[in-house]
Amino acid sequence: MLIYDYLLGEGVHKDHIITIALDDDLNVAYRDPAELSKHIRSRVTDQEGMFYIFIDEVQYAISREELKNPESIHLYNVLNGLKRLRNVDIYVAGSNSKMRSKDVMTAFRGQGDSVEVHPLSFQKYYGYVGVVDIFETDAEGKRRKVSCEIDFVVNKGVKKSYIQSALSLGNAQKEKKELRPLLGVKDFFRKIIVTKSGMKPWLDEAGILHLRLYEFLLNPAALDL
Repeated sequence: MLIYDYLLGEGVHKDHIITIALDDDLNVAYRDPAELSKHIRSRVTDQEGMFYIFIDEVQYAISREELKNPESIHLYNVLNGLKRLRNVDIYVAGSNSKMRSKDVMTAFRGQGDSVEVHPLSFQKYYGYVGVVDIFETDAEGKRRKVSCEIDFVVNKGVKKSYIQSALSLGNAQKEKKELRPLLGVKDFFRKIIVTKSGMKPWLDEAGILHLRLYEFLLNPAALDL
């Protein structure tokens, strides 16, 4: 899972990333919302670091009888209970045939966000991971070449966009690290940094477009802002 690798790269310990796919036969027991809640709470072992919980195919935790009366769906109580844990960030995904996004939003009572993701059409876009070589002077005064990875390079016709992603740019050191690959690209195509922030799109002095995550996911014209 890409987000799993991303969180590890951000320094999150693997024990703080909990992934549960309810369509996996090894996780059948957790289709019972009470068992699911018990299992997750048993793995949130301390109150200091953040825990990131990903539950996939949650419709398996909703019974046919509950579907007749959505207000009785036990899963929603479990999700609300987990959301109240101050060091838990929880994400759920499921089939719209059973679990509608508006039902989840109602269950979270304004505490969560619903994101409808539209897959890229490969007839229009071509994306890949990029590498840029940067020449730096080390502590001994010697020039050395450093290869930096760009998270995504997206081509659309004759247009190209270089995209970096980060949870946040909380300090100068973190910002320098994330922007470094983009600053190393010497052509004139669009350079974008995507973060989980609440700010409106803006251009910095280097011409890099700063986008919030939801803008990037939901605005079809995000790459052209």
